[in-house]
Amino acid sequence: MDKRESAVTGNHSICVDIAVLKDPKLFDTLDALRRQTRKPDRILIADGGSPKEFVDRILKEYGDLPVEVRNLPGTHIETKDASIDYIAEDVTAFLDSDEVPPPEWLEKMVEPIISGDADFTGGPTRPPNAPKNGVERYYNELDRRIYESDVEQDIVYIPLGNTAWKTSLLKDLRFDRRIIFRGGAPDYDLEMRAVDAGHKGLFVKDAWVYHNKATQKGYFALMKHRYRYLVGAAVVMMKNGRLKKRLSEKRKSVKMPFAYIEAAMKPVALIHAYLYWNLVVKRK
Repeated sequence: MDKRESAVTGNHSICVDIAVLKDPKLFDTLDALRRQTRKPDRILIADGGSPKEFVDRILKEYGDLPVEVRNLPGTHIETKDASIDYIAEDVTAFLDSDEVPPPEWLEKMVEPIISGDADFTGGPTRPPNAPKNGVERYYNELDRRIYESDVEQDIVYIPLGNTAWKTSLLKDLRFDRRIIFRGGAPDYDLEMRAVDAGHKGLFVKDAWVYHNKATQKGYFALMKHRYRYLVGAAVVMMKNGRLKKRLSEKRKSVKMPFAYIEAAMKPVALIHAYLYWNLVVKRK
């Protein structure tokens, strides 16, 4: 049986991995997984330490799904990294707890992997509703730039939340725990190491999900979040020898006033990243 025939017969097992910490939006995600045209063989809920009542609700209301809950305390990425030890299926699809996939999402996401055309895949996100404030609009515009510009230049810029992987590749690479810190970019690091090792990533435009980034937090919280991201991304670029390439790339600008504040933070974040990389990460 060749790879194309294998894709048709569906011999590959699939795990959907969702890291969560008491996020009620998870229930919308699980409702959507009920409606998938390609049913997951298992849904692994990697729980970072939610209250017992939250976990009990998952088990009670979604007993018809192949749900397994694992208690794996830590940051979001630490929890996700720990969950890899419990995956036995051939393909792993990552969803965030605030993402809602349409019925054909899983089928479209894993098809290139099952057919042998890719080792990992990623798809775009869409906002489920119109933005309610400037912070939400800014996040939406950042996502638009990622999926309409950054990913077209290099697949390593795909956010981890809506991706699928050969499980064997995940187990080989894992996440680099030296760079797991709040606001970091360990997803980029994982993808860079995969590509540099000769594995193929593929952007699947039709494998989109709704991403509910609704927030009541203001611009100060946005500034802190973006600064942490800028530091984390720069550390990853330094680690993988891609900082010069990144700085030379022509990227679409986000035409909003806060973009000027973010631009002003970049030189400071770069210095911070340089110190963090040399004084902390490289010494671990």
